[in-house]
Amino acid sequence: MIQRFFLMFLIVVGTQLLVHIGFFKQASAQFKRYTSVRRSELFPKKSATKPHPDRALDTIHYKKSSPFFAAHFTKGLEHDPITGLLTLNGQKNYKSLLKALSTGKRADFSAITYKGSQTFINPQGAFLPLLGSTDISAFKIPSFPQLSTPEAAALLLELYAMALCRDISFHEYGSGKGPDANGKGGSVTTDVATYLQALGELYTGPRNDQGVVDASVLFKWVPSGSLKGPYISQFLLLPLNTILYSTFPSGLHLSSLPKDPFIMQDQKRPIMCPYRDFAVSFEDFIALQNGEIPVPYSRLDYDPTAKRYISTGRDLASCVHFDHPYEPFYNALTILAELGFPSKKENFYSLSWALVAGVSVEALKASWVQKWRVSQVLRPEAFAGLVHIAVTQGVNPCNLHSSFFVPHAGIDLLDLTKHYNRRQGAATYLLSQTYPEGSSLHPSYPQAHATIAGACITVIKAFFDNEVKIAAHVVPVKPDPCDATKLISLKNEGEKDMTVASELDKLACNIGAGRNFAGIHYRADLEQGLRLGEKVALTYLQQQIALQCGPDFKGFILTTFDGVKVCVTSDTVKPVIRTHTDTPKTKSNS
Repeated sequence: MIQRFFLMFLIVVGTQLLVHIGFFKQASAQFKRYTSVRRSELFPKKSATKPHPDRALDTIHYKKSSPFFAAHFTKGLEHDPITGLLTLNGQKNYKSLLKALSTGKRADFSAITYKGSQTFINPQGAFLPLLGSTDISAFKIPSFPQLSTPEAAALLLELYAMALCRDISFHEYGSGKGPDANGKGGSVTTDVATYLQALGELYTGPRNDQGVVDASVLFKWVPSGSLKGPYISQFLLLPLNTILYSTFPSGLHLSSLPKDPFIMQDQKRPIMCPYRDFAVSFEDFIALQNGEIPVPYSRLDYDPTAKRYISTGRDLASCVHFDHPYEPFYNALTILAELGFPSKKENFYSLSWALVAGVSVEALKASWVQKWRVSQVLRPEAFAGLVHIAVTQGVNPCNLHSSFFVPHAGIDLLDLTKHYNRRQGAATYLLSQTYPEGSSLHPSYPQAHATIAGACITVIKAFFDNEVKIAAHVVPVKPDPCDATKLISLKNEGEKDMTVASELDKLACNIGAGRNFAGIHYRADLEQGLRLGEKVALTYLQQQIALQCGPDFKGFILTTFDGVKVCVTSDTVKPVIRTHTDTPKTKSNS
């Protein structure tokens, strides 16, 4: 009897199981057919090994202008201790890199031999599908200037100027006081602003209302938000409402959750020792180019227990040294939500944080494509090495522009650099580095931090009213000039003009500027990185609308870095025009 019952049970259960298996197979097949069609519409694929259309142009462009692949990123390979250029062995391995980048094969990348202990960072990441597609031609940026042009010279000259100003507090710019005193009764920051102004149109940074580069706009950026209010974004200063994980019990259940596991955490940062830079001697410079770290941090260089709010260029450089590139934008989104800034209710809580994280990955991949498969631009430290060789050895094989070697507005920037470096132990014309390792072992253009910043900021803008004033929901603040461990309210410092969009733009600029103050990126890296990230984010938003938003969703409205308000739908990105009733409408780009 029991055996018969058990047999009947097996028959019934088995039959039901077969029915369910058939159902799930049918449903699975239908889902696969649907998603296959949908993905083919949203993510058209092309050949993974197809070379970028700009690739051949850029390779010819650099080979013609520079011997020994000097205009390319070659850090980590073997360099000559006298000339600073690649040795024959280094050139051989650079050609191996070019081969690997043309094939994308792991074996070809493994064939590269490095001089030091460090290796190239993620060149194979340039072959990953970008936004679901292997077609990398959709996201382009302008070619980097040739090494011998005055445009390239202006990019490096600005970094020499930034190095001189690393330890001057932003509120002291133009004051001639403290670190800003030039020893002649004037101001260091005013001097370098005058110098950059004398470069004319070659310097592409912003000007004041009179069209002049002065201390008020010094080292600021093209997005207009960076010009409103103080230098540092509110999103790097305001406190964060964070989870206090130590309050959670070890055996966590819903009944044992603490009533308030959140705490308000300030954004004070560890302080780097002022006037402490690296790679100022030519020997250390060569070691860096060979992929070594000749002088690591000591206990005197970095005190993680002493903290303050970001006040100087060196503080910014430190902020983006040991960071997680997605972190400041997660924080910005959290601050906006916590303070009750008006948000787009459509899928806000289910999408916003997830999309900011997701788009950061796509932005990073886009930067890898440009860095490795298109431009391979040398880092500023290597460019400055060529300048040092030209001045000290009288040899200029790369035909560097004459603007390096003459004063502008009566100011000799290279001479100021030599005196600055002498205080650090070597009277060289090298670009001092804030980090012991100098730049990372991947090409300079564009800046990955900036590309991620541009993408994350664009997604955050999609979920909030961009035009709301910051002061409508929180009192804008700045570090206390007398004590940077405290914050004080802004008074008549442009706080009334600061909006959600402008402070987000400023945050993106701040993150990128930290890498420039460190001496490892150019202005073009930052600004083109922001634009590349924005392009990636707009496409990313279109895909997410198609996949996740309902049929009644009218689109995300946001303000671009150019100040243009656009409406993003699954099909288009169109500028928004407003009628007399202030109702959003769209028009095509034509």
